[in-house]
Amino acid sequence: MPRAQLAFEGLIVNLGVDAPAAERDPQAIAARVAALCEATLGGEWRARPLGAGAADFLAQPVTRKRIQPGPAWEMVAKLRGRREVFDAEPAFRLPGLPVEPREAPRLTGARLARSALIPEADLPESDDCEWSVTMCRAREAWARSEATPGAAVRGAGIVVAHPDTGYTEHPELYDPARLLVGESFDFLTETPGALDPLEGANPGHGTSTGSVIMSAAGPAAGAAAFVTGIAPQASLVPLRVNDSVIYFSYANLCAALYYAVAHGYHVVSMSLGGPWGSGALARAVRHAVDNGLVLLAASGNYWPWVVYPARYDEVIAVTACNAREEVWRHATAGAAVDVTAPGESVWRALTRGLSDFTVERGSGTSYATAVVAGVCALWLAHFGRANLVARYGAPRLAAVFKEQLMTYGVRTPAGWPTGECGAGIVRADALLAAELPATAVAGSMRRLRTRPAPRVENDFDAVASYFPDADPGRVRRALTRLFGVDERGLARLLGEVGDELGFHLATDPALRAALIAGTGVAARRDVAPAARALARASRTLRARLAGG
Repeated sequence: MPRAQLAFEGLIVNLGVDAPAAERDPQAIAARVAALCEATLGGEWRARPLGAGAADFLAQPVTRKRIQPGPAWEMVAKLRGRREVFDAEPAFRLPGLPVEPREAPRLTGARLARSALIPEADLPESDDCEWSVTMCRAREAWARSEATPGAAVRGAGIVVAHPDTGYTEHPELYDPARLLVGESFDFLTETPGALDPLEGANPGHGTSTGSVIMSAAGPAAGAAAFVTGIAPQASLVPLRVNDSVIYFSYANLCAALYYAVAHGYHVVSMSLGGPWGSGALARAVRHAVDNGLVLLAASGNYWPWVVYPARYDEVIAVTACNAREEVWRHATAGAAVDVTAPGESVWRALTRGLSDFTVERGSGTSYATAVVAGVCALWLAHFGRANLVARYGAPRLAAVFKEQLMTYGVRTPAGWPTGECGAGIVRADALLAAELPATAVAGSMRRLRTRPAPRVENDFDAVASYFPDADPGRVRRALTRLFGVDERGLARLLGEVGDELGFHLATDPALRAALIAGTGVAARRDVAPAARALARASRTLRARLAGG
């Protein structure tokens, strides 16, 4: 598998929350960040906040340079050495990380084994354009709202922020009353409007996933194929953050989350994900949840671990099933998954050109995420979002929804792999029928996971998380042999370069394979392929490989 090409976007710098009150003006802090980069790294820099209310700033050299990961991490180390810097990390854009289907699925239960033997084109149960709507009982949920005095119906009044590739004027999506084009924004070009130019690895993806959320119910006159959205009266704000949903640079996604908070939106549907975590992204997620937004994200396709941001406890992680209630064979599963929803052979709007619009089936955890985002809109509309905020407080709204969804808003088929695929398959009518709790669950949203992933207690745990199928002892042996240290030395080393090592493991499948392949032998030279794979690492990390 070829190594993906990373494009340097800048450095994300956070000066913390202790800046003097007079300097909390974003422009003043941006100037301070730029001056700090110039003094520490040389050259001329500019900086801007990732969004309104963000403590994270994207710093970029005025003269654009092709900076490789190693030198970028060296810059980060220099900035982290400054006492006024709370955090720093590199920002790289990944145009599309090449991934390949696994030769054998990680899940081995009968529910997946049957699915793995069925070509997607041979699922006659998905011939019905509304099979996914039927499976999640959306029409029954609409009927319940219609029969409830004062309840808003079909997601009416709820605004879904949609970070993706933008929108097209596909008739299944382009309803000027509900597709809020005037509020859309393109974070790639930093301009208003998020019209999808249909470029990159996933052209039209935003239109496809958006249609699953909010297309009007039923077919247009004479239409042979059509999309019925789960929340066909909800509104959608397209936010163009990428042209490839295999996402790595989180700068634009962070900016979209701050934008959603600043504009008072209600739900964020993220049919995207990337392999590596980010301090800036974690802070943006927390900011959005604290301000009353409910965040949902795709678990990933083909990946051996649940991707970010779905992996965060505050985000509802969604994986995909088919019309036979079987897990899609390419869906990423894991302890971080919360629920499953229709995602294999789902009918969605497809745009192939500026005026080439069709409706066809597609597969991916992206569509499952859109389904659950629509269900969330139904729930917020049915109970009244303002009433829910008044009752629980904005920072606890997402926790209430997550608990209700996982406790009441699913059905769990016999033999369901709850430890890998969440509480069950989403069921909207049961969610709306459930009585609201008196209070929100106390503590972290982590406790709402079906099987909480092991806590990251130290730097080794963070690195070992990139090998979900390997025994941690095996990973530890590989690392001690790679760096020629004992366990105590490994702990010190990872404290210094562990986050950079995690970055390379997340972005380079060849490195992961080479590292784990060297665990069954005694000689350090047998992990040489892993050492060679780290050729793009910083000087500090490469020196540690050489025993320095």
